[in-house]
Amino acid sequence: MLSSHDTETSNFVTHEPCPTCGSRNNLARYNDGHGFCFGCGHWEPGEFNVVQPQKQRMTFPLKGQPEPLPKRGISEEVCQKYRVHREGNQLFFHYFGRDGTCTGAKVKTPDKTFRWEGSNPDGQLFGQQLFPSSGKRVVITEGEIDALSCYQAYPGNWPMVSVPDGAQSAKRAIQKQLEWLQGYEEIILFFDNDDAGRAAAKDAAGVLPPGKVKVAHLPDFKDASDALQAGKAQAIKEAIWNASAYRPDGIVEAKNLLEQILKPNDEGLHEYPYKGLQQKLHGIRTGELITITAGSGIGKSSFCRELATHLLNNGERVGYLALEESNRRTALGLNFRLILSGLCRLALMPSANFPLTLVLTLAT
Repeated sequence: MLSSHDTETSNFVTHEPCPTCGSRNNLARYNDGHGFCFGCGHWEPGEFNVVQPQKQRMTFPLKGQPEPLPKRGISEEVCQKYRVHREGNQLFFHYFGRDGTCTGAKVKTPDKTFRWEGSNPDGQLFGQQLFPSSGKRVVITEGEIDALSCYQAYPGNWPMVSVPDGAQSAKRAIQKQLEWLQGYEEIILFFDNDDAGRAAAKDAAGVLPPGKVKVAHLPDFKDASDALQAGKAQAIKEAIWNASAYRPDGIVEAKNLLEQILKPNDEGLHEYPYKGLQQKLHGIRTGELITITAGSGIGKSSFCRELATHLLNNGERVGYLALEESNRRTALGLNFRLILSGLCRLALMPSANFPLTLVLTLAT
C-alpha cells in the first residue's frame, strides 16, 4: 500500500485547486495520478493506489487566518499560498515537513522579535513544500517576508523560498536541502544588501553546485521587501532576471578582460640593449618575470650579466643571485666599478644543481 503522499515512486506534474480547503493551487498532482494538498492534507488516490490511507494528520495545527499585509504590499492570495496567517497581533509563518505535514511556525511578535512554535525537523526552507524538486530556477532569500515579496513581484511558477533562520545560518540551511536544490538549473541567492547578507551569500554559494549559482543585487534597497514597499516591484524582477553568475574571488570571466586586452602595453622603464629583443618585448617593465632558457653553454649567464650591467649603467640598483658560478667570474662579468660603488649587491652560492637566477630590483 502506498502512503498518502508517495513521491518516492512518482514525479510532480502540476498544481491544482483543492476540493477540501478551497486553495487554488495547493493540491499537487503526480504522474501516477495521485494528488496531495500541502495546505490541508487532502489526499486523492492514483492509478496504482489500491487502498486509501487515513487522511494525513497535521502535527502542528495551522494558526490564524491568511490576511493581506498592506504595509508590505503583499496580497492575501500570496499569504494564503505560503500559509502566512495572522492571529491577533502575531504573524505565523508555517513550516512543513518532507511529507507535507505542518510541523511548526515561526512567529513574529508586535515588537518585531521571532520565536518558534513547534519545530522544523526536516530543515525545510520556508515555502519549499509548494514547489517541485526540479525546474529552471529557484530563488532563495534571507527572510520569509522577502520570499513573499519576490513572489508578489514575480508571480507564477518560479519557486521563491527563504532560509529559516536568517543570514547567520544560511549556509547550514542550504546544505540540508542540497538534494532538493540539485534539481534546479539556476539557484539565485537574493540576500540582504548589507555586509551580513553579502557574507552569507558568499558562504552559501561555496556549498552549492558549481556553475548553477547566481547572486541577485538590489543596489538601491536593503532587501526585496523594502523595494516592494517602495512600489518598485520591477526592480525585484530585474534583480532576479539580471542576477550575476557567482565567481569565487580571483576568478574573472574572459569577457571582462576586453578593456585590459585592448590597452597597449607600457613601453617600460628601460629598453633592452638588443634591438631585436626590444622590438618584440617593448622594454623592461615592473611586475613582470622574465625566464631565460637555453641549452648548456649557449650563453644564459653572459646574457644575464650583460643585462645587469646595462641596468647598472642606467642608474638602477640591481640584486644579482648567481647560483652556479664563482664570485670572481660574476664580478669580472659585471662592471666592477659599479659593484664597488654599491649600486650592485651580489649573492653568490655556487651549486651545480640550480639554474642561474637573476633578480633585478629596480629603483623606486
